Amino acid sequence: MILRIISLLLMSLGCVMMFTAALGLLRFPDIYMRLHASGKAGTGGTLALLGGVLLRTGIDVISGKIILVMVFVLLTGPIISHALARAAHISSDLTADTPFHDLEEEISKKEGDKDDD
Repeated sequence: MILRIISLLLMSLGCVMMFTAALGLLRFPDIYMRLHASGKAGTGGTLALLGGVLLRTGIDVISGKIILVMVFVLLTGPIISHALARAAHISSDLTADTPFHDLEEEISKKEGDKDDD
């Protein structure tokens, strides 16, 4: 009974964290803030959700697969965030002061300039 309550709390926490990550992706103005929201809350939410599922399923074949997925998410989440942040830093179009909606206008202007040539 107590394991079911703990697993329900973990799964609820995971869903709330992933929902806040999705809101952060929609509401934050630049790529660095969006990466912070998706990297922290997305990874933590996924681990909490899978931890709740792991407690709910008990010890069986599926629990080994869940643990492997948790390790994979824990290892690849920070690597993906770092790679995206590095690409944004290297790119001249993506700076901390340029929101995405401004980038769309700049890209369309550049495409318009290429069409004129």
